[in-house]
Amino acid sequence: MQRHSRIVLGGLLCAQLLSACLTGERPTLSDPPVGGLAGTTTEDAAADAVLTWLEADQRGAFTARYDTLQKSDGFVATAVVTQDGAGRRSVTIGPVRFLTLDGSTRTCRTASGACEDGILDARTSNTGFTSTLEADTPARRLRISLSRAVGPTVGHNETIAGLTANCVDVPATAEVVEIYCALQNGVIAKWDAADVHLELTSFEPVATEGEFVIQPPG
Repeated sequence: MQRHSRIVLGGLLCAQLLSACLTGERPTLSDPPVGGLAGTTTEDAAADAVLTWLEADQRGAFTARYDTLQKSDGFVATAVVTQDGAGRRSVTIGPVRFLTLDGSTRTCRTASGACEDGILDARTSNTGFTSTLEADTPARRLRISLSRAVGPTVGHNETIAGLTANCVDVPATAEVVEIYCALQNGVIAKWDAADVHLELTSFEPVATEGEFVIQPPG
C-alpha cells in the first residue's frame, strides 16, 4: 500500500511539472499592467504631464460635453459627463446614461426611462466609448500607446472649447499619430486614436442637475 501511494504521488508531481513546462510561467495578479500603474511615471515628460492631470484623484464638480466618433463605421454620439464632487456622477453616451447616486449604480435608457442595476459598459459598445471616457480610459490608452510608440512623443498646448489643454502626440505607427489632451482639472479634452475620436465642446466647473434624472415618458 505504501509503495502504491508513492507511485500515485510521484505521478501527480510529474503531471504538475509537465503542465508547468507546457504552459510556461503564468501571469499573476501582481504583474503590472501594460504601460505601468496609474500614478507612476512613464519616464516620458510629455506623456507624464498629461497623465498627471488625467489620473488625478479629485476632480471636484464639473460638466463636460463631448462629440465622439467611432471610426470603423462612422458612428457619432454626444457624450455628457457630470459629477457634483460629493459622490453623484452621471455619464451619458448617446441614448444611454450611467448613474451613480446614493451609493448605487444604474444603467438607463434616456428615451424609455428603463434602468438596470450596475454600470453596464457593454450598452455603449457600438460607440467605442465607456462610462470612464472622460479620464480613466484615455489615461490607460495613453499608457498602452506610449509603450508601443515607434518614435519620440511631442508635447504641446491646444485651445479646445475655449480652454487651454496640455497635449501629447504619440506616434503609434509610421502613419498614425495618436493625440491625448487634458484640462488641468483632470478631464480629457481631446482623444484621437486609430479607432476613436473624442473632443470637448463645452466645460463648466459645476454639476448639471438635469443629468442625474431619468424621466420616464409621460
